[in-house]
Amino acid sequence: MKKIALIICLAIALGGVSPGIGTADENDNRAQIVVISDIHLGADDAIGETTENKGHLLAFLKRIRASETVAELVIAGDLIDQWFLPMQYEMPGTLSDFNDLVAKNNQEIFDEINLIIQDGAIKVTYVPGNHDINFDEAEADRLFPAINQARDAHGLGTYIAGSSDIVIEHGHRYNIFVSPDPLSNRDIVSDANAILPCGYFFTRIATSSAIAGKPDTDNAFAPIAPRTDDSVQMGYYSLYKIWENLMTAFPVSERFDEKIIRTNIDGYSGVFAVHDLIPFQKADGDITVKLYHGIIENWEQRQALNLVQVPTDAQEALMGAASTEYSDSLADRQYFDIDPAIKLVVFGHTHEAKLIKMKNLEGADVLYANSGTWVDHWYDFPTRTYLLIGLAEKEMTVSLRQMSFDGTSITLSQETIMK
Repeated sequence: MKKIALIICLAIALGGVSPGIGTADENDNRAQIVVISDIHLGADDAIGETTENKGHLLAFLKRIRASETVAELVIAGDLIDQWFLPMQYEMPGTLSDFNDLVAKNNQEIFDEINLIIQDGAIKVTYVPGNHDINFDEAEADRLFPAINQARDAHGLGTYIAGSSDIVIEHGHRYNIFVSPDPLSNRDIVSDANAILPCGYFFTRIATSSAIAGKPDTDNAFAPIAPRTDDSVQMGYYSLYKIWENLMTAFPVSERFDEKIIRTNIDGYSGVFAVHDLIPFQKADGDITVKLYHGIIENWEQRQALNLVQVPTDAQEALMGAASTEYSDSLADRQYFDIDPAIKLVVFGHTHEAKLIKMKNLEGADVLYANSGTWVDHWYDFPTRTYLLIGLAEKEMTVSLRQMSFDGTSITLSQETIMK
């Protein structure tokens, strides 16, 4: 049945039919922006998150290319996945070599994106995400020549679209676990521009756990006592509790003290243990951590380097890191509560597709949208989702859509606001 559905899907695409995306009869002008994110193309389908959906993604891209009303395709981060790898994975000699493995494993998709770029009718824009945080400008241009790139701080980008009233970014800028970290581990990294955050290491651990079926384990956390008299110490205690919860949800059979996490990425060359990431209590009562020591103290400086407009304190950032609702709420704090000219904010990152009407600081209607994901499965949330933004002179219509298995588009929600 899957093969039949895929054949239908491809037939629709190759035939030039574009259900859910406008045709020339509907609108003679290109006035639509399509946003996709969190595609997570990997180097090896045996351990990848996006395998079943690759054929549907290819068909979708062919539909985009055939459209006569789409003006722009925005890829809002996590196009490729440099993180979702088991702990023991042996990285090749260079990150370029790894990126080439991703390209080879997803050649038809890479080729189709490049054909859209080469045609010249539809602008293609790439915005960095966290899983491709080290997919730098030179590498993106090497594999997608002439692609438009939206970048500001290293490993980040904010794209201003439409008539400067649409903001699109991946959404990892504000997350203490996955935003670029140019400050930590300076004593062990060989690259002065290293930005790999601690979320990279957790993803490697969680990948191993998932592949092994979340195995039984006798690993245990050494108990520590909170230092309530010191906000920095309480930050490290919160970090300890978060790691305790994470390792309960994603257990590994390997011992916590076993050197098993191989790197060879972004200036990291060592082999690390899970224990290196978990805060511990010293004999004098202070709580510290081996890797990412300073993550609490340097959070304010890190946000400044990452061009965060409205900073948060470390405790709030820790408590909100795993909350999709918290991530969504930052559209208000970082944009709508600051600039009344912004009408639409689009994030990715959480994989939870949604479209929400909000009010800005002047009480006007504005929209927040999350473009969702193309991974095969994401809990009970839809995948193969995208945003279709229709621009008219006085109004903006945003549709959250899902590509179904038969090649048609399902409208999950839609909102129109005045510009």
